[in-house]
Amino acid sequence: MNAQTKILGSPKIGDTVDVLANIDSAHNYVAISIAVSPQLPIQIHLSGVVKSIGATSWVIGPAAGLGPDFLVQVNTQTQIIGSPKVGDHVDVIVRQTSAGYVAISITKQ
Repeated sequence: MNAQTKILGSPKIGDTVDVLANIDSAHNYVAISIAVSPQLPIQIHLSGVVKSIGATSWVIGPAAGLGPDFLVQVNTQTQIIGSPKVGDHVDVIVRQTSAGYVAISITKQ
């Protein structure tokens, strides 16, 4: 960085940033601009068995011993289709956030 480097947004430790840089005569990178990268929510499709149902989260996982369980947060925007119950097979679309997985939809198979 130098006095001409433009900082766009308010990057902080832990942020992903985009850096545009030149190489100076001493072969050092000099940032022209630094901007916080927009991070789009990542959606993931899960298919598994309902292990437990709570007021704010469900546990979805494969049949016993076939992989990890996922703690999936549910909220008023979560669409629950087909009245799934513990033990039912479901398809789940989640959005991955910094706080974990948030269910967009849970559909009984």
